[in-house]
Amino acid sequence: MQKIKTKILALAGMLVLVSVLVSAGIFSGALKSWNLKLQNVLYQKNADLSQNIVIVEIDNKSLDDASGLGRFQNWRRTFYAKALNEIEKGSPKAVAFDILFSTRTRGIPEDAMKAKFNEIKSLTPENAKDFVDFLSSFIFKDNHPDDIAFADELGKYGNVFIAQNAVIQTEKPQSYLSATSIINPIEIIRKSAQTGNVSVLPDADNVVRRIPLAVIYKEDPNLNLPLAIAQFAYPNIAYPAGSTPSSDGMIINYKGAVGISRFKKFSFVDVYNGEVDPSEFKDKIVMIGATAKSLQDLQYTPISTSTPMSGVEIQAQAIETILNKDYLVPQSRTMTLAICFILATITILFATNFHFIAGILIIIILSGLHFLYAKYMFDKTSNSAEIADMVYPYLSILLAYISSLIYRYFAEYKAKSAIKNAFGHYVNESVVNEIIKHPEMLKLGGEKKEISVFFTDIEGFTSYSELLPPEMLTNILNKYFSAMSKVILAHGGTLDKFEGDAIMAFFNAPIDQANHAELACRTILEMRRALEEFNNSLKIGNFQMINFRSGITTGPAIVGNLGSENRFDYTIIGDTVNTASRLESANKQFGTNIIVAEPTYELTKDKFIFREIDLIRVVGKLKPIHIYELMAEKNNFSEIGASLKSEFEKALAMYRECRFEEAKTAFEEALKIYPDDGPSKTYISRCETFIKNHPAWNWDGVWQMTSK
Repeated sequence: MQKIKTKILALAGMLVLVSVLVSAGIFSGALKSWNLKLQNVLYQKNADLSQNIVIVEIDNKSLDDASGLGRFQNWRRTFYAKALNEIEKGSPKAVAFDILFSTRTRGIPEDAMKAKFNEIKSLTPENAKDFVDFLSSFIFKDNHPDDIAFADELGKYGNVFIAQNAVIQTEKPQSYLSATSIINPIEIIRKSAQTGNVSVLPDADNVVRRIPLAVIYKEDPNLNLPLAIAQFAYPNIAYPAGSTPSSDGMIINYKGAVGISRFKKFSFVDVYNGEVDPSEFKDKIVMIGATAKSLQDLQYTPISTSTPMSGVEIQAQAIETILNKDYLVPQSRTMTLAICFILATITILFATNFHFIAGILIIIILSGLHFLYAKYMFDKTSNSAEIADMVYPYLSILLAYISSLIYRYFAEYKAKSAIKNAFGHYVNESVVNEIIKHPEMLKLGGEKKEISVFFTDIEGFTSYSELLPPEMLTNILNKYFSAMSKVILAHGGTLDKFEGDAIMAFFNAPIDQANHAELACRTILEMRRALEEFNNSLKIGNFQMINFRSGITTGPAIVGNLGSENRFDYTIIGDTVNTASRLESANKQFGTNIIVAEPTYELTKDKFIFREIDLIRVVGKLKPIHIYELMAEKNNFSEIGASLKSEFEKALAMYRECRFEEAKTAFEEALKIYPDDGPSKTYISRCETFIKNHPAWNWDGVWQMTSK
């Protein structure tokens, strides 16, 4: 329970940290430029052709000296008058010039001069006055004839708008946009048409995403051209709340892409020459403006960050936004923070409780879901379409994931260190690594499983210890334990405990080992070989050599962490453990070194050489068990050992048939093969006893052990 509380507090702390960092960024406006750039992906790259607006573009064709009207700087305003007349034949809803007619026309047009000379042929006293009047009409009049002609044409219609440009005040931000000055058309033109501001509001990355719907100049509002035209063409249309002067302006809902314009376009020179059917303009809003690169009326937009868009098309996109009610509103910072909190919570829960790969997947899934959410909110057809934040939700996912990794690193590092500290001295490294991968194996409590266990005990250790000082005895014992432990761990065994001079070890826990019985037997044989090397070192130091006896059995046991929540040991308990301990002690009666119980024998008899020793009933048990001596590996058995085993088994068969005199003789023959054979000596003694006192007629051959 304490671990759960600690984890909950840690996760809550991570969530608070991520929320604080993200909220600081959101409310401070940090990374705003990155957010704007990433929001560009939300805009629709494909869109249907507009049914409301057409563009008459001053393109390269119109500027061509041969087929067009020549250099733009030399254009007469009568060109615009003639083009306007052609457009108005189609009865458009409105016509807008995205051109600043802010200067008076100067000088005498070259074509007018040529026409006059052609008319008078040559200058004479009779036509001199007419020629002077001609010159004065261009030079000395308040208004140039071209300006008058254009103004007269404008005055014929009430649906024409001329651009004005506001120089917006940016030094002192206010709740509304104010202008330090307004660049207006010349007075004669301004009085003949309506005006609209064509100023835009580039962001820090120089991309035009917004326009001011109105600016305040000398306490009077000046409407933006798109809003003025939309209000004029469709008086009953609903307008965004931002139609009042605002420092934020209106976000243009761009659609389409550069090179794939959503507006039908006609070259200005074609309109001028009457080559465009006036019906193309019927009930349309007609925008007239420059698209040729040489005229430099180009701006970068969210859908044209590499190739700029013409100013007239930006104005058309803004009009279309108003007409279609495709208003965009930045998502509130509170909503953004709430989304970040949810995403961070989900990320932390997954990243701290599931596999590393699951954490990566949840990052991908959540990132994809947020993009789909942002696209859905952006594409909503109602007036409530929102531009979701495209930085902080992803940043919150990333920060949450990183904090989760840091938490898991330290939490798991601590857990792994605890496991290594607990098991590093008891099981080999591969076992420790497996436990680290599956720490659930080490939960408090146990499970029942089959194990192979052995006990070893040094023969005559009490007498041995009386011969040496404690310090020397401790040193020898520690070296003995180190040598034996090295063998046990190398074979995948788990060291349960050292108790005095005894060693207890088991196999098939904490990790599964299909050949656990074989490993136990092989480990003991290897420990016998290690004992020879250890005794050689004792011989060099003139110390008495030692010998250990061992008992091995296989069977069910309870395996696990036993104890309290604060202190426990990984161990095994059960009848199988007690049996192994009794078998180790039984070596004393038979003069053997390794006694193996029948379950272990049955599992390993194809791998090792055994000889049956007896059928015994250990202390505290009613059911007798067959016991065997582990003699050697099958490929490492000596001829003497083979002869001894054969002769002993013949003698044992006679013994069990109560042919005690013949059995005694057979056991004596076994001793001739190996004079120090303890089991043969034990059975000779028994035969002598039974010869004198024959067992009962119903004797079952079981030998009752009288000591542990």
